Amino acid sequence: MGVPGDDPADGELAAYADGSLDPARRRRVELRLQEAPELRASLARQHKALAATGGLREQAPAGMTSGLAMPARPRVRRGLLPAGATIVVAGAVAAILVLSAGEPARLSVAEAAVTAARPATAPAPARAGRGRLALTVDGRRYPDWRRPYGWRAVGARRDVLRARPTVTVFYERAGHRLAYTIVSGPALPPPANGRVQRRAGVVLRLLPGPQGLLVTWRRQDRTCLLSGVGVAAETLLELAADR
Repeated sequence: MGVPGDDPADGELAAYADGSLDPARRRRVELRLQEAPELRASLARQHKALAATGGLREQAPAGMTSGLAMPARPRVRRGLLPAGATIVVAGAVAAILVLSAGEPARLSVAEAAVTAARPATAPAPARAGRGRLALTVDGRRYPDWRRPYGWRAVGARRDVLRARPTVTVFYERAGHRLAYTIVSGPALPPPANGRVQRRAGVVLRLLPGPQGLLVTWRRQDRTCLLSGVGVAAETLLELAADR
């Protein structure tokens, strides 16, 4: 068994699950998976999160090819994992085999949504007045939903996914949590699945996410995502449409 410090971070497991981890680090993750059942369980949760948003499918998943240079035919080492772990890791290996021959890497809404399941790494942004927080992404300011909705900003985190910076602000109310992510740069292609609604001139797509339901939309040509655990669809749609 390795020491706890050898365990891969959640970001590494997520990259391993979607096939974007570089070969050298992937080998280290596979060795730890062989030794640690709890990491295999965590990897299974990563697969579930991706699958819930359409990020992993039995057929070739659109928009999820690796963003790093990888061999055209990755080799799978036989006997690397015990029998109990083979099924768990086989999904990731199969995804890598499919993705390596696909289109150039491009971040998808499904991948960006995974950040909602990760913990906050920074304090909540300060309130800036006029219903806004003192935090922006490409000029798009995060909302202050304390009034009239009662959602209080409690933390934030920054990620870089396929070279695309993302910022997520977390809100809480009555024991429930929301995650609001804005992806920097041009808008991502909208997901093919989901229920489409138009509110206040905004086209919203409601679909399953890694943390409850997920709403995605565009504002000022930036992709926004809002998800919540135990939060009603109507609440998410109302907040997403709020300007």
